Amino acid sequence: MNIPDINVSQIVYLLLFAAIAPAVDSVHHRWQARQQQRRRGKPLLQPYRDLIKLWRKEPIVPPSPTSWIYLLTHWLSFACYLLLGWAYLSSSTVDMLTAVYLLGFARFAQALAGWDSGTPFSGLGGSRELFIGILAEPALILLALIAVSLSPYQSSATILATIFLSLAAAMLMLAEAGRLPADNPSSHLELTMIAKGTHLPYAGRHLALLRWGEAMKLTFFLLLLADLWLPRDLAPSFQFIRLLIPFVGAVVLAVIENRLLKWQLRKIPLLLTMALGAAFTAILIAYVGGR
Repeated sequence: MNIPDINVSQIVYLLLFAAIAPAVDSVHHRWQARQQQRRRGKPLLQPYRDLIKLWRKEPIVPPSPTSWIYLLTHWLSFACYLLLGWAYLSSSTVDMLTAVYLLGFARFAQALAGWDSGTPFSGLGGSRELFIGILAEPALILLALIAVSLSPYQSSATILATIFLSLAAAMLMLAEAGRLPADNPSSHLELTMIAKGTHLPYAGRHLALLRWGEAMKLTFFLLLLADLWLPRDLAPSFQFIRLLIPFVGAVVLAVIENRLLKWQLRKIPLLLTMALGAAFTAILIAYVGGR
């Protein structure tokens, strides 16, 4: 990753990225409650209250032989997801290769912590997370190869390539952010958990960091989708205003999820195979159209 020159606006932008992430997640859940259950849903500021409440509680650490891996994972995961905002800020569009490494490292660390805690369902969730990650990374790498250079305003071929790339990014977001049909973040049944399964051994401020990090991961993917159609170099002054785009994306995501059912684990490779095919098609169209 090319580290940008540090200035006040970039630091403020990074802090805003972390600050709005719980609100983006709140908009998604609130709209989903209205669409699916015809109820008002939680207040928009409820995630912040929950994070403050969890932060005030003492964490409960599983008994020995839990090691330092468990004790550091929530901090490492939070740092990786926060650095997704830095990766987003580091180039003219998005330094996606760095994002692939950060997402993979956070996933691997959480899986190790699940096994280290000795909790059966947490280890099961970590194994499923690694399974999904292995399938998602090839499509993420293809996305990284083209997302930093493709502009939908160049030609009709790049517009078509951007459409396929957006489809790939949307399907990857459903899998990486633990959304339907790949996962159900509102599930409370341990046997069906995937991403949330790795959170089971955590409590207090440790759990607060993990939840905050998951919200930042969702916000990052929504910003990525926005960048595919709104290149930052067209309007540099639009940089701060574009932080409002994830709220619109959260509403659209809620509408889409309300029309989907959770797939069986053995069917999830189909979703990620379609994402890989869409990303490869986008690269092919961009290459042929640029000749």
